[in-house]
Amino acid sequence: MNNQNNIVEKKQCLFCIEKERDVDYKDPQTLRRFISQRAKIMPPKRTGACTKHQRMISNSIKTTVLIEPNIKLLDASGLGF
Repeated sequence: MNNQNNIVEKKQCLFCIEKERDVDYKDPQTLRRFISQRAKIMPPKRTGACTKHQRMISNSIKTTVLIEPNIKLLDASGLGF
């Protein structure tokens, strides 16, 4: 069996591709891409984020939830209620 047909390209980090873009805890549109419907941070295997930016993403999400509660990352319907 030939494995060359089953090769899947690795996802590239969004923040490494767009160098002028930074991870900001005040930007809910960007952070929503990295949160599941159950309000959990998605792993880098699914998002394609590199290790450096994955750490920044997770810290930004945690900061947004703790410090800025008025910024809504998920609707009430997204939490499963």
